[in-house]
Amino acid sequence: MFQFIAAKIAALRDAGIASPATPLTIEQRGELRAMQINAVLTLGPMMACANLFNSLVIDCLFWNSPHRLFLALWTATLVAVVVLWAIKRHSARRPAERRTASVRATRRMTMSAITIGAFWAAPLIVMFSDVSEAQRVVLATCAAGMICGGALSLATIWPAALAFSLVIEAPTVAILLRTGDPMYIGLAALSVS
Repeated sequence: MFQFIAAKIAALRDAGIASPATPLTIEQRGELRAMQINAVLTLGPMMACANLFNSLVIDCLFWNSPHRLFLALWTATLVAVVVLWAIKRHSARRPAERRTASVRATRRMTMSAITIGAFWAAPLIVMFSDVSEAQRVVLATCAAGMICGGALSLATIWPAALAFSLVIEAPTVAILLRTGDPMYIGLAALSVS
């Protein structure tokens, strides 16, 4: 999809419709935003499966911690959201690709990214202080993985990718630095890089 977007922009420029010196028209910007959103939505099923898998791994690794209620509610929330999304997607039979999109649609995508980012920051925020050293490393690794996966899947909409990453990154770095432990400070530095 990324190549398709780049090819579309190149075609517009080759046709003399758009060039680095001439900005895109309002219609062209709407078409480009639609392509960006469609690229993200294409990855929806894969990302839903990855989110479910990651949450189940976290549940398995942390179920013996004092946070069972949090884990149960956290996972139930994720499952409910994914099921509702799948029902909506399935009821549409074949989801139609957007042909144009407004700036507001991009903002909604960014707000969704912030919400999902906060969802994935929650385990680290809630559980980090009460778990073993190995589990702390798992939480930091999960945060780094979610940042990378989310930023990659949202790459065509850079404000959403940046917002998603920062919502997870900020508490991760703060929590790791707060320990004062050189290893966790190193992990914070790696996380930032």
